[in-house]
Amino acid sequence: MADIHGNLVALEEILGFLEEQKVDQYVCLGDIVGYGANPSECIARVREKECLCVPGNHDAAAVGKTSIANFNKDAKEAVEWTSGQLSESDRIFLMNLPLKVEMDYGTLVHATPDAPGAWHYIYTDLDALLCFEAMQGKVCFIGHSHVPVVYFSGDSVGYTRKPKVKLSKKRKYLVNVGSVGQPRDGDARSCVVIYDDEQMIVETFRVRYNVERSQSRILAAGLPHSLAYRIEFGQ
Repeated sequence: MADIHGNLVALEEILGFLEEQKVDQYVCLGDIVGYGANPSECIARVREKECLCVPGNHDAAAVGKTSIANFNKDAKEAVEWTSGQLSESDRIFLMNLPLKVEMDYGTLVHATPDAPGAWHYIYTDLDALLCFEAMQGKVCFIGHSHVPVVYFSGDSVGYTRKPKVKLSKKRKYLVNVGSVGQPRDGDARSCVVIYDDEQMIVETFRVRYNVERSQSRILAAGLPHSLAYRIEFGQ
């Protein structure tokens, strides 16, 4: 999972779903905080599940590890608010997260494996190609764009939005797992991916949550109204 963004209501639904699926390991690809009204509580739930974690740009910004100069007005306001909500334990946790983790089944990073601390997005075939060249293994799991998609190598870079993808040992893959707390693909439901590393199958799931409850919490916290509005429409 990735891009929880302080949306505790959505996170609880996702964790409940994953418990039912009896997953072996929980992985969080960054941006636990930012935008939503429950940053500290989301960190606590991720830690309770012993998630293997890497930081996102909002996590890093909330503890002063990256600049917010390029953030838009609402994102800056949310980061500043979030920073004031974090406990010392929260700060230490976020500060110590590694930018990239290499596992037997693949690479874990928030943005891109070639420059994980630069917070680049994958917009073009060249962006994906540079990532493939930087990868040590065959599969890299990412977040950051809030849009679930699987890029694959070959004679040319391709991609698919199919919810279930069988991976081939002959290709390399970038698997964007979408967003738990602020989807941006026009679908307001939370998004999460389960990877069967034995069968090499990536499956994307959408889970409904109480959007109105999350909106109420955002507004009650005094965060920008746009942050409550957008989650209703998956924007």
